[in-house]
Amino acid sequence: MPFSVDKFPSLPAIIFVQSGSQVASEAQSALGQLIPLIDEQTEPVFLIMDVRQLSIGLEELPATAALAALRPDALLHHPKLRETLIVSKEGLVRLAAQGLKSAIFGSVKVKVFETTEGAVDYCREVLAGAAPADQSESMAG
Repeated sequence: MPFSVDKFPSLPAIIFVQSGSQVASEAQSALGQLIPLIDEQTEPVFLIMDVRQLSIGLEELPATAALAALRPDALLHHPKLRETLIVSKEGLVRLAAQGLKSAIFGSVKVKVFETTEGAVDYCREVLAGAAPADQSESMAG
């Protein structure tokens, strides 16, 4: 399976890991697992999307972004989604995250981190009420 979906054991977070290059063909299946898992949470959750092993082309980005942010049941605007944290070192992914923050895509609350550990640390800092060191600024611009 080119993706996995798991509830983080000690945080209100869901970790989605995707690899491979079949983004469009796997999107519906991934949403079919993510949305019900987010629905059943008792508090808002962070969605950590680890796409470091994903190979996505420029031509796939608009359709993927539209699927995640523009549909009436868009994952990235789910009422129980606190924030989306993307894990990637790819410039194209960082650029896409910046685009998701725009009004066109509904001003998605998204940050980019180079490691899953960085994203998890950010979650812990937010939950502790501390002002997190914004590690995403150098990544997401």
